This record gives sequence, structure tokens and C-alpha cells, in this order.
Amino acid sequence: MEYSFFISITLIVLISFLVKKNKFSINEIIFLWLVASFLYTFVEDIAIVNYKVVRLNSNIALYWNSRIIDVILIPIVIISYIELMVGYKVLLVRICLTIIFTGILIAIQYLAIYFNIIEKFKLRIVTQSFFLIALLITTFLLFQPFRKVYIREGKK
Repeated sequence: MEYSFFISITLIVLISFLVKKNKFSINEIIFLWLVASFLYTFVEDIAIVNYKVVRLNSNIALYWNSRIIDVILIPIVIISYIELMVGYKVLLVRICLTIIFTGILIAIQYLAIYFNIIEKFKLRIVTQSFFLIALLITTFLLFQPFRKVYIREGKK
């Protein structure tokens, strides 16, 4: 069941992401996808290799399941977050969006623990929340200059 649960969720999220009308162009989506994937997997791999706070399941199918989560599901959630952040300018709404999407990312990680995709997870929820909030805000801040240049170059 753990094989099919996250694959099914990822496919549903991916298809709905591809079908819905996006606010961003394909170049902006690719940029966000690469940044989000890089930042998330980079920090997660540091946690796995150096600090040993996370241990992935040794089963090869579950390992690839975790990589699908890292490379497809998490970036789609982050891109959806940034699409909403660009649409709202009110600080309170942006704070609420950050809290909601942090909760979604934490829920994804705890579902991975529940389905035994991740065997060992020593991070406290406060540390995990801090990392995920930093990930969301960093990705958003890295996207802002790219978007300004992209829109400026598109008008020429």
C-alpha cells in the first residue's frame, strides 16, 4: 500500500497542476521547480548524510518513492505556494499562507513516516517547521528577481 499511496497522490497532484491554469509561464515554473527541488533535496541530504536525523527505507521501491516525493510532490506544493504569494500583497494573508503550506509539507513528511518510507526521523516539529518556513521564504525570495527580469525582458 505504501508503494501506491504516494505514487497515486503525486500523480493526482501532478495532473491537477498540469491541467489548471497557471499564473506563471513555463520558464518560471521550470525555474521554481529546479530551485525548490535543489533546496529541499540539498538540505534533506545534509540531514541524511551528515547529521543522520533522517534515514530512508532500504527497500529500493520505497527509496524511489521518497525521491518522487522530493522531486515532484514537494516542488508542486512550493510552486502552488508561490503562485498564491504573488497574488496576495497583504502581509497577514502571506503569513497565513506560509503557515498553511508549512503544515501541508509537514503532513507529507509525517505520512511518509507513517507509510515507512522514512524509517528514522529525529527532527523536532519546531526545527522541521523552521526549515520548511525558511525553504518556502527562500524560494519565494529567489524567485522575485528572476520574475522581474523575466517580465522586463518579455516586454521588449
